[in-house]
Amino acid sequence: MDLALRSLVLASLAALCGCSDTDAKQDTSADSTGSGDADPQMTTEPGSAADATESHGGAEDSGTTGHHDTTANPGTATTQTTSPTTDGSGSDSSTDSDSGSSTDTGDDTSVPDLQCEAGLEQCYPGAVDIPGAQAHQILLTDLNADTHLDAVFTYDTGVSFFLGDGTGSLVQSDVIPTGPTQSPLYIAAGDLDADGTMDVAFSVGSTNTPHVVIAFGAGDGTVASQVEYGLIGSASGIVLADFDDDGDLDIAAGDREFGTIGVRLNDGAGSMGAQTSYPLAGLMVVVKLGAADVDANGTLDVYAGATSAGVVVLPGLGDGTFDAAAVHTLDMGGTINAPVFVDIEGDGDLDLIAGRRVSDSQLVIRRGDAGGVLGETQFPFSTGGGDPEWPHVADFDKDGALDVAVLNLLNPRNLAVLRGDGLGALHDPVILQTYPQGIPQHVVAGDLNEDGVPDLVVGVIGTGVPNSVQVHLSNP
Repeated sequence: MDLALRSLVLASLAALCGCSDTDAKQDTSADSTGSGDADPQMTTEPGSAADATESHGGAEDSGTTGHHDTTANPGTATTQTTSPTTDGSGSDSSTDSDSGSSTDTGDDTSVPDLQCEAGLEQCYPGAVDIPGAQAHQILLTDLNADTHLDAVFTYDTGVSFFLGDGTGSLVQSDVIPTGPTQSPLYIAAGDLDADGTMDVAFSVGSTNTPHVVIAFGAGDGTVASQVEYGLIGSASGIVLADFDDDGDLDIAAGDREFGTIGVRLNDGAGSMGAQTSYPLAGLMVVVKLGAADVDANGTLDVYAGATSAGVVVLPGLGDGTFDAAAVHTLDMGGTINAPVFVDIEGDGDLDLIAGRRVSDSQLVIRRGDAGGVLGETQFPFSTGGGDPEWPHVADFDKDGALDVAVLNLLNPRNLAVLRGDGLGALHDPVILQTYPQGIPQHVVAGDLNEDGVPDLVVGVIGTGVPNSVQVHLSNP
């Protein structure tokens, strides 16, 4: 190639990815991260998924994103835009820390497509630690109504609150100590008392008295007051959503000891009524709960990962009650902890995405149709590691198609992003970070630096090094 032309090409690539000329040179050969075609067989089935932009309002466990079910809080940059769902992103008025997708808070019109044409590694060049932070679960939301994303972290002995300033920086504003025998587990957020400020709910796995705590926000990133609600059995995932369609957020909590989901309805002022427990046919609830209109009948259902059963669905009746007799499971070919319903194909119907652990360690998609029926075919995708968990859906490369970020918990441990083709298939994984001295716990996405591209936040338990929370800021 002519030297002048080669220089022009390298300069153009560097401008696209925001990297140095040297970095651009390393990427001119080919995209080694697998931006080539995905398995053609994945694109042959006309699956469909309906993004749930929830009209009922809801939030999922712990995470936020933006194109799947409505499990994010209202007013949080981590809410997803899909149809009625609430599991990790958030719709209406709640935000969940486990949503499988993330909503950008920046002005998309200022960000051209194909920001990461030179490679996702160049757009996410590295991670920085948040001073003083550690996390098993992470939630991104706007705690103080300043339009900037903030963060809430659960860890062994407490829950911490960090305020963002729109640059990617996070500074601690408050903490709830729980003590060594009462470990906070899963987390969700929403305006539970309708006072215009964000509140946070989290489950606590106490050895004696498992319970859910609601921490009412003061509007400045601190906690004004708290209230506890007891649980029967062992605490698991939680989700906030409007199950009785009265305009306020209710709460559902899983019990992994007795295999039930307990639901409490909100009186509109943040006070939760008596718990109604629904048995899940002897199945044990594992980790994450979400809410979505799984069967596309206009009412919110609750779903969860279940031991040895794939994904269990508890159908909602729209009045705050659920049909325990109609509980059913969705086979995903292995143990599932953190499923996500999202419209990965962009056809308006919800699809199911989950990391399949133990068996073959793959990310699996089942495509849905307009009638709320999932296709029987399971489309597996390699994630570049073992035991993939916490899939989080967002458009990380700004090409208009949803991608999936996932943590591999074993052999090797890493953070990977699988780029979507917009038709329900995923390309080969791009490894953004490896963890030779740590075990990644949870990943969420949100636009912390407000450049129109989702950033990634990962909690890591150190092995021989301190625990940490790492932020991968986009650099388009």
